[in-house]
Amino acid sequence: MPGMIIKQLHVAFVILTFISFSVRSYWMYAGSKLLRNKVVRIVPHFIDFFLLSTGLIMAVSFYGAFYQRPWLLLKLLGVLIYIVLGSVALKRGKTMKTRIAAVFGSWLVFFYIVIMARTHAVIPY
Repeated sequence: MPGMIIKQLHVAFVILTFISFSVRSYWMYAGSKLLRNKVVRIVPHFIDFFLLSTGLIMAVSFYGAFYQRPWLLLKLLGVLIYIVLGSVALKRGKTMKTRIAAVFGSWLVFFYIVIMARTHAVIPY
């Protein structure tokens, strides 16, 4: 039972992080001042912290030596790539074209991670 609660929390944080990133990406594209709001800058870090925490708890609880599972290692690498692309999209991209490309790249990586999580396969079929 506790494992299912952790999984449901993890899925909820996956959805929250995607929505949060997508909304902030739209605001970046639209030039909205909402991006400078303190809450908007802080809350995504909490969401991502709990997302990563629940993911690690599940990996250790369900798989033990999770580092021996290629799909989990690739999923973790995907999360790191998602974070880097998100940073380029929202902060570090020098041009709007670069930022937009990073947004789309982030979305592609995000959906690949979700598909991998559902299939437990490095190359989803």
